[in-house]
Amino acid sequence: MPAGFMGSGEVYFERYNPTTATWGAEQGPFEANQFEITPKATRKVLASRSRARYGQAIATVTIPEPPEFAVRLTEVTKDTLALALFGTVAATAVDVPTVGDPAGYTISGATQTQIRARFRFEGANFVSGQMCRVTIREAVLAPTSPIDFLADDFATVSLAGLLETPSGEDEPFTVRVVA
Repeated sequence: MPAGFMGSGEVYFERYNPTTATWGAEQGPFEANQFEITPKATRKVLASRSRARYGQAIATVTIPEPPEFAVRLTEVTKDTLALALFGTVAATAVDVPTVGDPAGYTISGATQTQIRARFRFEGANFVSGQMCRVTIREAVLAPTSPIDFLADDFATVSLAGLLETPSGEDEPFTVRVVA
């Protein structure tokens, strides 16, 4: 089997609603060009102070820290835009002359400043052809870039933060690879 990983896939997410204390319906699939997990750890070293071994490590331990997570969604919809603006989405009646019963939406920005979400990546490895599923059990995120309504290029929704291990789970994320 060839080594290496070059992925493609789609992103899904469920956002937590702190007002109702419930998880929303899964949204997606969304186009994305980043779905990144960075494991973190602190290294503790016991250094010798003896004359013969001064400064040498005599014991080392690695202590895990919460993993970091970053996602960049290239598909800007009402749901991804609400994430980028710390907002909530509400249906809005449209008062322009049209045929039928049109409806729109309003994003109320900066109304939900803690983004808690579950993410799922469904993809494949171009190198091996293997299917890959990444499940993020819970992420606490914040936007990492502005939404420029006058940008010269396509907008993206960039979020980053930490992964948490929910009660009843043993890990903050899983990666499943199927041959």
